[in-house]
Amino acid sequence: MASTFLVYEQEGVLAVKILESFQGKEERKVMNWTRFMIRFASAFLVLFLLGYLIGGFSGFTYLHLAATAFLIALISAVVDLALKPHTAWERSLILFLTSAVAVYFYAMMVGRMRTPLSGTALAAALIGLVDLVFPERLSTQVREEERPQEN
Repeated sequence: MASTFLVYEQEGVLAVKILESFQGKEERKVMNWTRFMIRFASAFLVLFLLGYLIGGFSGFTYLHLAATAFLIALISAVVDLALKPHTAWERSLILFLTSAVAVYFYAMMVGRMRTPLSGTALAAALIGLVDLVFPERLSTQVREEERPQEN
């Protein structure tokens, strides 16, 4: 299986196309960098603010917060490319599950902390909610060329 990455700009948004050819079939997958940055920023801010409210998150430094937020955004983007969710609810559910798993295991493995499961679920729910509030512009807008002709 060979993969080719194409970086391009479409309507002011930087995107990456992954062209995979597997046994002669070519499949196109697109990752939106704007969505990646929204997920990174929302995860960083939610974990930063929860550090003041929940004791298990107070041990995260800025570097830990950035690494956890990057890990959440990266894993959710890869899962999005693999599963291809069709609605915003499906994207938010994927982000909820990946952020809950990433936060819990990152805190346990790297930070040597035990975050409470309720705090992890709260952080994941807030990250998923932020992703649900900010819709993806490219997939929801129908361009003029793609609209069906009415007779």
